[in-house]
Amino acid sequence: MSSKLQELYQYFYKHMKAKYSPQEIEYIWRVWKEDVFDSNEELQQNPQQAQIHLDDLIQAMLSDYPIEYYTGYTYFLGMKLKIDERALIPRPETEELVDYARRQIARHFGKDHPLCILDIGTGSGCIALALKTAFPNASVYALDIDEAALSLAEENASLHGLDIRCIADDICAPSTKTLRLMQWDVLISNPPYVLPSEIPKMSSSAVCYEPPRALFVHGDNPLHFYQCIEHYAQRQLQPNGLLFLECSAFHADKIRVYFTERNWTTELIDDISGKPRILFCQKNNV
Repeated sequence: MSSKLQELYQYFYKHMKAKYSPQEIEYIWRVWKEDVFDSNEELQQNPQQAQIHLDDLIQAMLSDYPIEYYTGYTYFLGMKLKIDERALIPRPETEELVDYARRQIARHFGKDHPLCILDIGTGSGCIALALKTAFPNASVYALDIDEAALSLAEENASLHGLDIRCIADDICAPSTKTLRLMQWDVLISNPPYVLPSEIPKMSSSAVCYEPPRALFVHGDNPLHFYQCIEHYAQRQLQPNGLLFLECSAFHADKIRVYFTERNWTTELIDDISGKPRILFCQKNNV
Protein backbone atom coordinates (compact mmCIF):
# COMPACT_ATOMS: atom_id res chain seq x y z
CA MET A 1 0.00 0.00 0.00
CA SER A 2 1.41 3.39 -0.99
CA SER A 3 2.02 6.00 1.71
CA LYS A 4 -0.85 8.14 0.37
CA LEU A 5 -3.21 5.20 0.41
CA GLN A 6 -2.00 4.25 3.88
CA GLU A 7 -2.84 7.76 5.09
CA LEU A 8 -6.32 7.48 3.61
CA TYR A 9 -6.82 4.12 5.31
CA GLN A 10 -5.73 5.53 8.70
CA TYR A 11 -8.11 8.47 8.21
CA PHE A 12 -10.92 6.05 7.32
CA TYR A 13 -10.15 3.76 10.27
CA LYS A 14 -10.12 6.65 12.77
CA HIS A 15 -13.62 7.75 11.76
CA MET A 16 -15.11 4.27 11.58
CA LYS A 17 -13.72 2.56 14.68
CA ALA A 18 -16.41 3.82 17.06
CA LYS A 19 -19.12 1.96 15.11
CA TYR A 20 -17.42 -0.94 13.33
CA SER A 21 -15.07 -3.76 14.32
CA PRO A 22 -11.58 -3.90 12.74
CA GLN A 23 -12.76 -6.78 10.54
CA GLU A 24 -15.78 -4.82 9.32
CA ILE A 25 -13.66 -1.74 8.65
CA GLU A 26 -11.19 -3.83 6.67
CA TYR A 27 -14.02 -5.34 4.61
CA ILE A 28 -15.65 -1.98 3.83
CA TRP A 29 -12.27 -0.47 2.96
CA ARG A 30 -11.41 -3.37 0.65
CA VAL A 31 -14.75 -3.12 -1.15
CA TRP A 32 -14.38 0.64 -1.61
CA LYS A 33 -10.78 0.32 -2.79
CA GLU A 34 -11.48 -2.47 -5.29
CA ASP A 35 -14.81 -1.22 -6.64
CA VAL A 36 -14.25 2.57 -6.49
CA PHE A 37 -10.67 3.72 -5.93
CA ASP A 38 -8.87 1.20 -8.17
CA SER A 39 -11.06 2.08 -11.13
CA ASN A 40 -10.95 5.87 -10.71
CA GLU A 41 -7.77 7.59 -11.92
CA GLU A 42 -8.85 10.95 -10.55
CA LEU A 43 -9.05 9.57 -7.02
CA GLN A 44 -5.69 7.83 -7.38
CA GLN A 45 -3.96 11.02 -8.51
CA ASN A 46 -5.71 13.44 -6.17
CA PRO A 47 -5.56 12.48 -2.45
CA GLN A 48 -7.76 15.43 -1.48
CA GLN A 49 -10.48 14.28 -3.86
CA ALA A 50 -10.10 10.74 -2.54
CA GLN A 51 -10.54 12.01 1.02
CA ILE A 52 -13.70 13.89 0.03
CA HIS A 53 -14.98 10.66 -1.49
CA LEU A 54 -14.05 8.80 1.69
CA ASP A 55 -15.90 11.39 3.79
CA ASP A 56 -19.01 10.64 1.76
CA LEU A 57 -18.51 6.91 2.30
CA ILE A 58 -17.96 7.40 6.03
CA GLN A 59 -21.20 9.35 6.37
CA ALA A 60 -23.05 6.67 4.45
CA MET A 61 -21.61 3.86 6.59
CA LEU A 62 -22.32 5.70 9.83
CA SER A 63 -25.94 5.93 8.63
CA ASP A 64 -25.94 2.12 8.08
CA TYR A 65 -26.20 2.50 4.30
CA PRO A 66 -25.16 -0.83 2.74
CA ILE A 67 -21.70 -0.73 1.18
CA GLU A 68 -23.05 -2.70 -1.80
CA TYR A 69 -25.62 -0.03 -2.59
CA TYR A 70 -22.93 2.62 -2.17
CA THR A 71 -20.55 1.04 -4.69
CA GLY A 72 -23.39 -0.19 -6.92
CA TYR A 73 -21.97 -3.70 -7.12
CA THR A 74 -22.01 -6.97 -5.24
CA TYR A 75 -20.64 -10.45 -5.79
CA PHE A 76 -22.55 -13.71 -6.03
CA LEU A 77 -20.77 -17.02 -6.60
CA GLY A 78 -17.97 -15.24 -8.40
CA MET A 79 -20.21 -13.01 -10.52
CA LYS A 80 -19.96 -9.25 -10.16
CA LEU A 81 -23.53 -7.91 -10.25
CA LYS A 82 -25.06 -4.46 -10.31
CA ILE A 83 -27.08 -3.80 -7.17
CA ASP A 84 -29.15 -0.90 -5.88
CA GLU A 85 -32.29 -0.27 -3.87
CA ARG A 86 -34.45 -1.97 -6.51
CA ALA A 87 -33.51 -5.37 -5.05
CA LEU A 88 -32.22 -7.18 -1.99
CA ILE A 89 -28.49 -7.54 -1.60
CA PRO A 90 -27.72 -11.25 -2.19
CA ARG A 91 -26.74 -13.07 0.99
CA PRO A 92 -24.22 -15.89 1.56
CA GLU A 93 -27.15 -18.15 2.52
CA THR A 94 -28.56 -17.71 -0.98
CA GLU A 95 -25.19 -18.67 -2.44
CA GLU A 96 -25.48 -21.86 -0.38
CA LEU A 97 -28.98 -22.46 -1.76
CA VAL A 98 -27.77 -22.14 -5.36
CA ASP A 99 -24.63 -24.18 -4.78
CA TYR A 100 -26.73 -26.99 -3.32
CA ALA A 101 -29.25 -26.72 -6.15
CA ARG A 102 -26.54 -26.87 -8.81
CA ARG A 103 -25.20 -30.12 -7.40
CA GLN A 104 -28.62 -31.73 -7.08
CA ILE A 105 -29.74 -30.64 -10.56
CA ALA A 106 -26.54 -31.98 -12.14
CA ARG A 107 -26.92 -35.27 -10.26
CA HIS A 108 -30.59 -35.62 -11.19
CA PHE A 109 -30.63 -34.39 -14.80
CA GLY A 110 -26.98 -34.17 -15.90
CA LYS A 111 -25.16 -31.00 -16.95
CA ASP A 112 -26.41 -30.74 -20.53
CA HIS A 113 -30.12 -31.58 -20.26
CA PRO A 114 -32.31 -28.81 -21.82
CA LEU A 115 -34.06 -27.90 -18.59
CA CYS A 116 -36.81 -25.36 -17.92
CA ILE A 117 -35.96 -23.49 -14.70
CA LEU A 118 -38.03 -20.83 -12.91
CA ASP A 119 -36.51 -18.51 -10.29
CA ILE A 120 -39.41 -17.15 -8.23
CA GLY A 121 -38.79 -13.67 -6.81
CA THR A 122 -35.60 -13.05 -8.77
CA GLY A 123 -34.69 -9.58 -7.47
CA SER A 124 -31.22 -8.80 -8.85
CA GLY A 125 -31.35 -11.98 -10.95
CA CYS A 126 -28.51 -13.57 -8.99
CA ILE A 127 -30.08 -17.05 -8.72
CA ALA A 128 -31.29 -17.18 -12.33
CA LEU A 129 -27.93 -15.99 -13.68
CA ALA A 130 -25.92 -18.42 -11.56
CA LEU A 131 -28.07 -21.33 -12.78
CA LYS A 132 -27.86 -20.19 -16.41
CA THR A 133 -24.08 -20.09 -16.04
CA ALA A 134 -24.05 -23.60 -14.58
CA PHE A 135 -26.55 -25.01 -17.11
CA PRO A 136 -26.10 -23.10 -20.38
CA ASN A 137 -28.52 -25.39 -22.25
CA ALA A 138 -31.32 -24.61 -19.82
CA SER A 139 -34.13 -22.16 -20.47
CA VAL A 140 -34.04 -19.99 -17.35
CA TYR A 141 -36.93 -17.71 -16.42
CA ALA A 142 -36.77 -15.00 -13.77
CA LEU A 143 -40.06 -14.06 -12.11
CA ASP A 144 -40.76 -11.02 -9.97
CA ILE A 145 -43.86 -9.01 -9.12
CA ASP A 146 -41.72 -5.84 -9.06
CA GLU A 147 -40.87 -4.52 -12.50
CA ALA A 148 -38.11 -2.31 -11.08
CA ALA A 149 -36.37 -5.42 -9.74
CA LEU A 150 -36.83 -7.14 -13.10
CA SER A 151 -35.15 -4.22 -14.84
CA LEU A 152 -32.12 -4.74 -12.60
CA ALA A 153 -32.11 -8.47 -13.37
CA GLU A 154 -32.17 -7.65 -17.09
CA GLU A 155 -29.24 -5.26 -16.66
CA ASN A 156 -27.24 -7.98 -14.91
CA ALA A 157 -28.10 -10.50 -17.61
CA SER A 158 -26.86 -8.04 -20.23
CA LEU A 159 -23.72 -7.34 -18.18
CA HIS A 160 -22.81 -11.04 -18.28
CA GLY A 161 -24.16 -11.82 -21.75
CA LEU A 162 -26.60 -14.38 -20.38
CA ASP A 163 -30.00 -15.11 -21.89
CA ILE A 164 -32.66 -15.31 -19.21
CA ARG A 165 -36.33 -14.46 -19.72
CA CYS A 166 -37.88 -12.07 -17.23
CA ILE A 167 -41.57 -12.33 -16.30
CA ALA A 168 -43.58 -9.74 -14.37
CA ASP A 169 -46.22 -11.73 -12.49
CA ASP A 170 -47.40 -12.83 -9.05
CA ILE A 171 -46.74 -16.44 -8.04
CA CYS A 172 -49.79 -16.25 -5.75
CA ALA A 173 -52.10 -15.28 -8.62
CA PRO A 174 -50.42 -16.16 -11.93
CA SER A 175 -51.84 -14.29 -14.92
CA THR A 176 -49.28 -14.57 -17.73
CA LYS A 177 -49.56 -17.37 -20.25
CA THR A 178 -45.99 -18.46 -19.53
CA LEU A 179 -46.65 -18.97 -15.84
CA ARG A 180 -50.02 -20.65 -16.35
CA LEU A 181 -48.97 -23.06 -19.11
CA MET A 182 -45.27 -23.86 -18.66
CA GLN A 183 -44.21 -27.16 -17.11
CA TRP A 184 -40.97 -26.76 -15.18
CA ASP A 185 -38.12 -29.13 -14.39
CA VAL A 186 -36.80 -26.95 -11.57
CA LEU A 187 -38.41 -24.32 -9.34
CA ILE A 188 -36.20 -22.32 -7.00
CA SER A 189 -36.98 -19.40 -4.72
CA ASN A 190 -35.72 -17.16 -1.97
CA PRO A 191 -39.12 -15.62 -1.19
CA PRO A 192 -39.94 -12.89 1.36
CA TYR A 193 -40.04 -14.63 4.73
CA VAL A 194 -39.46 -12.06 7.49
CA LEU A 195 -42.39 -11.29 9.78
CA PRO A 196 -42.91 -7.67 10.89
CA SER A 197 -42.52 -8.88 14.47
CA GLU A 198 -38.96 -10.02 13.65
CA ILE A 199 -37.75 -6.54 12.64
CA PRO A 200 -35.96 -5.96 16.01
CA LYS A 201 -33.72 -8.96 15.20
CA MET A 202 -32.63 -7.47 11.86
CA SER A 203 -29.83 -5.09 10.95
CA SER A 204 -30.92 -1.48 10.59
CA SER A 205 -29.32 -1.33 7.13
CA ALA A 206 -31.73 -3.97 5.83
CA VAL A 207 -34.78 -2.44 7.50
CA CYS A 208 -34.00 1.12 6.42
CA TYR A 209 -32.73 0.65 2.87
CA GLU A 210 -33.61 -2.72 1.31
CA PRO A 211 -36.99 -3.04 -0.47
CA PRO A 212 -39.57 -4.09 2.16
CA ARG A 213 -41.69 -5.92 -0.40
CA ALA A 214 -38.80 -8.32 -0.98
CA LEU A 215 -38.14 -8.85 2.72
CA PHE A 216 -41.40 -8.97 4.61
CA VAL A 217 -44.49 -11.14 4.69
CA HIS A 218 -47.61 -9.06 5.27
CA GLY A 219 -49.46 -10.21 8.36
CA ASP A 220 -48.42 -13.05 10.64
CA ASN A 221 -48.23 -16.03 8.29
CA PRO A 222 -44.61 -17.04 7.67
CA LEU A 223 -45.82 -19.75 5.26
CA HIS A 224 -47.67 -17.38 2.92
CA PHE A 225 -45.32 -17.44 -0.08
CA TYR A 226 -44.38 -21.08 0.50
CA GLN A 227 -48.06 -21.99 0.31
CA CYS A 228 -48.36 -20.08 -2.98
CA ILE A 229 -45.27 -21.83 -4.36
CA GLU A 230 -46.48 -25.26 -3.23
CA HIS A 231 -49.88 -24.73 -4.84
CA TYR A 232 -48.22 -23.62 -8.07
CA ALA A 233 -45.70 -26.47 -8.03
CA GLN A 234 -48.43 -29.09 -7.61
CA ARG A 235 -49.79 -28.01 -11.00
CA GLN A 236 -46.79 -26.84 -12.97
CA LEU A 237 -43.74 -28.81 -11.80
CA GLN A 238 -42.91 -31.88 -13.89
CA PRO A 239 -43.44 -35.27 -12.17
CA ASN A 240 -39.66 -35.70 -11.89
CA GLY A 241 -39.07 -32.04 -11.08
CA LEU A 242 -37.07 -30.50 -8.25
CA LEU A 243 -37.99 -27.65 -5.90
CA PHE A 244 -35.48 -25.65 -3.86
CA LEU A 245 -36.46 -23.06 -1.24
CA GLU A 246 -34.54 -20.77 1.06
CA CYS A 247 -36.23 -20.59 4.46
CA SER A 248 -36.12 -18.55 7.61
CA ALA A 249 -34.30 -20.49 10.30
CA PHE A 250 -37.19 -19.57 12.64
CA HIS A 251 -39.84 -21.26 10.46
CA ALA A 252 -38.00 -23.89 8.40
CA ASP A 253 -39.47 -26.84 10.31
CA LYS A 254 -43.03 -25.55 9.80
CA ILE A 255 -42.38 -25.15 6.08
CA ARG A 256 -40.97 -28.67 5.81
CA VAL A 257 -44.00 -30.12 7.64
CA TYR A 258 -46.33 -28.17 5.33
CA PHE A 259 -44.74 -29.74 2.23
CA THR A 260 -44.49 -33.20 3.76
CA GLU A 261 -48.20 -33.17 4.62
CA ARG A 262 -48.93 -32.45 0.95
CA ASN A 263 -47.15 -35.53 -0.33
CA TRP A 264 -43.70 -34.11 -1.02
CA THR A 265 -40.47 -35.86 -0.13
CA THR A 266 -38.48 -33.23 1.75
CA GLU A 267 -34.98 -32.69 3.05
CA LEU A 268 -34.03 -29.75 5.24
CA ILE A 269 -30.39 -28.70 4.98
CA ASP A 270 -28.48 -26.54 7.45
CA ASP A 271 -26.46 -23.55 6.30
CA ILE A 272 -22.81 -23.02 7.14
CA SER A 273 -23.85 -21.56 10.52
CA GLY A 274 -25.79 -24.72 11.39
CA LYS A 275 -29.22 -23.12 10.92
CA PRO A 276 -31.97 -24.89 8.91
CA ARG A 277 -32.01 -22.91 5.67
CA ILE A 278 -32.55 -24.93 2.46
CA LEU A 279 -35.64 -27.04 1.81
CA PHE A 280 -35.28 -29.56 -1.01
CA CYS A 281 -38.57 -31.06 -2.25
CA GLN A 282 -39.58 -33.74 -4.76
CA LYS A 283 -43.08 -34.75 -5.76
CA ASN A 284 -44.48 -38.10 -4.70
CA ASN A 285 -46.70 -38.91 -7.66
CA VAL A 286 -49.76 -41.00 -6.91
